[in-house]
Amino acid sequence: MDTNYILELTLISAQELKKTLKFRRMKTYALAWIDSTVKVRTCIDRVGGVNPTWNDKFLFRVSSEFLYSETSGISIEIFADGIFRDSLVGTVRLLVGNLLRTGSSYIPMRVPSFNAVQVRRPSGRFQGVLNVGASVLFGSDVPAMNNVPAINFRELIEEASKSKVMRRSQSGVDKPHGNPFLHYDNQPNSRVPLRERHRMIREMETTKHARSSSDGVKWSTGSGISSKQVARSDSMSRMT
Repeated sequence: MDTNYILELTLISAQELKKTLKFRRMKTYALAWIDSTVKVRTCIDRVGGVNPTWNDKFLFRVSSEFLYSETSGISIEIFADGIFRDSLVGTVRLLVGNLLRTGSSYIPMRVPSFNAVQVRRPSGRFQGVLNVGASVLFGSDVPAMNNVPAINFRELIEEASKSKVMRRSQSGVDKPHGNPFLHYDNQPNSRVPLRERHRMIREMETTKHARSSSDGVKWSTGSGISSKQVARSDSMSRMT
């Protein structure tokens, strides 16, 4: 029986991309996918121009066969946000064998590995570099990922905040929200229920907190909550 894993990919930044807009600053975003029917999207960098920074984290549900295959990879497209249409800046094909350490030692690989990969222009020429990070978790670390093939971690955090507001104003009834970070092709009913999103966030935070305590590794969930704030909230709860 094949074992399920979670491939965690972080699109950090890019440098010296080809400028596709002549009269204004280029604003870029990236799409990433393993299965072309389910694509995840970064935020739009509005200030970096040809040197954008995203720091967006994606979770992909994969098998051990996928991780060990020499041809397995992740496809990435970088776009410039346009007024009438978006223009393709370049593409990257990340081979898992190059992205992660070879051999069984990287399953699971708790500490992320970092790589710089060349960006290929639509013309076929290389221009620019994409900086990425990757790690591997056990599928059991995030049980809710059994229901979805891929998700943007930023979207998890934002949906959790939206649902809190909805519960206050809509008497506890959840309504669907438009998701600018997740693109489904031919799968309109594959979105993750809000209750599953909350559980995924709690499981990720619990798992990584436990690992940081045992391994001495500091993990970031992207939620913007510092360790001092967590400690302060714990002390206040004990006082009450």
